[in-house]
Amino acid sequence: MQKIMIDYTKLKRKIWGKWACWDIGNYHCTITDDPDATAQEWLASRMGIPALRLKNILNNQAEFSGEEIEKACAVLEIPAEFISVYFFTVMSTPTNKKIISDRDNVIKVNFA
Repeated sequence: MQKIMIDYTKLKRKIWGKWACWDIGNYHCTITDDPDATAQEWLASRMGIPALRLKNILNNQAEFSGEEIEKACAVLEIPAEFISVYFFTVMSTPTNKKIISDRDNVIKVNFA
């Protein structure tokens, strides 16, 4: 059975956006090589979970618990009606790809 991969793109953007607002609002601007990691650490600390756990979740190596989703929603101010958008959007991975060439030798991908 193939593992279902969750698309956390919108959640990652939300995390970064909230972290940037907090960071600037508190006059605490930190320049790092990886600002996303800093934003994830910020969220993890406010959720009361290890930063490595959040990183693993966002990389589809672990899953959110219901309690973790509730905590993340509280910190990020995500309304209940948008939980599915941020936490349960499945990555689109087409299974049947057919590559064909047209007259101009441009490759097109058709999904059957």
